[in-house]
Amino acid sequence: MKPYKLTTIILFSMIFSQFNDVDVMIDASRIKENDHLIKDIFENLDYEIEKYFTSNNFCSEYGYLDISLKIQFIIENINLSGNNSKISSQVMISNLNDKHYFTGINFEYSRGESLNYNPANLQSLTSFLDYFSFLYVANALDSYGFNLGTDYYNLSLEISDEMRFTNYSRD
Repeated sequence: MKPYKLTTIILFSMIFSQFNDVDVMIDASRIKENDHLIKDIFENLDYEIEKYFTSNNFCSEYGYLDISLKIQFIIENINLSGNNSKISSQVMISNLNDKHYFTGINFEYSRGESLNYNPANLQSLTSFLDYFSFLYVANALDSYGFNLGTDYYNLSLEISDEMRFTNYSRD
């Protein structure tokens, strides 16, 4: 693919993203100081999560929503298995109006891994992020009209129902 085509595709997807300002913080302070190799896993995770929200179109009908997010992951534990890491964390996420707090969030992530949007593929971290993207899109749409966000609330519920029966459910 030619570089100008790739640039055009990236810019096009960013123009129609519903999230404009995403601030992500990864707090790995609970991991022991001498575990610097483990902490290196999170080197770009904040950037990957930010990019996931700002470069994907979660709602093709409405590209003008300009939702801001603040997300904090508090890493509690990391289990290394080969090249993959299973991470347990707490998560606080807010659209600056509503705040959500979760404990026992488990996901797999490897250093340098890209997060790719594919709503048909259940993956622990991206499905968790999709859940909130649809929830906050639905919330924003409901502020424009009665039940305008219902389809996106339903998408969040579908993700929640499907993830209950995966290996990523709370231990």
